Amino acid sequence: MSRERIELSLALAVISALLLLAPRAEPADRHLIEGVYWLICEGDAARAERELLLSVQLSPDDPEPYYFLGLIKYQRGKAAGSEEELAEALHYLLEAERRGIRHDRLHPDVLRELRRDHPDLKPKAPKAARAAPGRPDRVEVEFEAGEGEVILVEGEDGSKIRAISGEAVTLRCGRSYKVSLDREGTLDRAFKRITPILAILALWIFR
Repeated sequence: MSRERIELSLALAVISALLLLAPRAEPADRHLIEGVYWLICEGDAARAERELLLSVQLSPDDPEPYYFLGLIKYQRGKAAGSEEELAEALHYLLEAERRGIRHDRLHPDVLRELRRDHPDLKPKAPKAARAAPGRPDRVEVEFEAGEGEVILVEGEDGSKIRAISGEAVTLRCGRSYKVSLDREGTLDRAFKRITPILAILALWIFR
């Protein structure tokens, strides 16, 4: 096995190990780890880009997600001959340099190659990068449990959302949530349903 293949295998092993630790990592780090995994291990640049953009949004001072976003744009622009993609790659790579990215086997100096091949290229921020901070995307999800069960969704910021099984709830992307059955809420809801029935039954018995 060549040295390059050994180094690639080691890099994949490290990424896989980090992915196992991702659920316990900070949200920004988790998105970064998953983004690198999808890019290098699975070759899914679109999925990787989504994860890396979330990492940038949550940790704007970290050079890592900027670097890999630049790498994605560079590879895409080079393959398609798209100057716009290359300009966006230049933007991300410059942002990574400003934040102190260190070049190694996992982080080759793509910026030098890009500048050499396109000396007159100007950086261009993608629309996603120009979006106002603090406005993460939201998504609607449904949790299925037994009929009438109450679901408790607890956010990492201490927020709590209760919903009936099958009811859609809106969650913010890039956040961690703990989902569990709310037994107290389920019993309380069942009691509220049963109380009117018991009252009617009592009136019928004692009339």
